[in-house]
Amino acid sequence: MNDNEVLQALAAQHELDAHALLRYAEEDAWFGWEGESDYLGSVWPEEGRVLYALVRYLKPDRVYEFGTSLGVSTTHIAAAIARNGSGDFVSIDIDPSAGSVIPDPLRAHVTLVTGDAALLDCEPCAFVFEDASHEADLVAALTQKARGALRDGGFCVHHDAMHYLIGDGVRAGIERGGITSYTAFPTGRDNTPAGIHGVTGLAVWRKGVDDGNA
Repeated sequence: MNDNEVLQALAAQHELDAHALLRYAEEDAWFGWEGESDYLGSVWPEEGRVLYALVRYLKPDRVYEFGTSLGVSTTHIAAAIARNGSGDFVSIDIDPSAGSVIPDPLRAHVTLVTGDAALLDCEPCAFVFEDASHEADLVAALTQKARGALRDGGFCVHHDAMHYLIGDGVRAGIERGGITSYTAFPTGRDNTPAGIHGVTGLAVWRKGVDDGNA
């Protein structure tokens, strides 16, 4: 599925304005993994546009990213916050060199933290993106952390939920983290060399709707 299809599906599921989401996605022209380029392991450009559009639409006062890595997804989220004109954004990774590709103009819109995301003290927020190491136990811990931090109605998005090597661990972790219902979208492309990255997938759930606490 491309970004427009994912956003239209989310709009239908959660009574969001599809036209606004698609319009916001058109603003985003930032980079990502494209099959034979740099940024291996990062989000595809179309996955970045989904993140960008959701943050632009929701206009969250606070966003957390669990797993900065190179900073590709960080760039899309920071760009949306910059365009919104407000919002605190914290991205955490165990690697002190994480975030190396974030463009200088966007660095003022994200606080980079070095540490274990499972130990991060999170304040109430409206959006979480989880793309840390994909072992089921860690995904479960981070899912529980997101559940605790998100306000009712807030969204959590997980990367690699349909990856042929690690997707099982991501989905198992989401479920162990207490999410009773979520949607996994088959984002990415399946024509990359040797299936190195291919279909990665975004899993999306909403606090108070998909966690059994409605």
